[in-house]
Amino acid sequence: MKTDRGAELPDVHAIKWAFIRQGGRRRYILRTGVIGWGIPTALLSSTVMHLLGAPGPFLGRLGIALVMSPLGGIAFGAVMWAAGERRYLEWRRSRDG
Repeated sequence: MKTDRGAELPDVHAIKWAFIRQGGRRRYILRTGVIGWGIPTALLSSTVMHLLGAPGPFLGRLGIALVMSPLGGIAFGAVMWAAGERRYLEWRRSRDG
């Protein structure tokens, strides 16, 4: 099935998304956005800035990053959830006729 952007959603991905969505939106955003994107981004960006010699204490930079990046991760997770839902619902409509 082709979506409005021309990308095809294979049945296996739709089945996987059906399983993911059973866990709920909040859990998906927490796992994908905050834990999967926000925390690693905070650690990586703070470390890279420290290694490149950015001024200021590392722990202060890390603390700020550990607050800001997970907030960005919430937004990232919400956008990814919306995209997955949109593609899944389009797939279901195409299968239902």
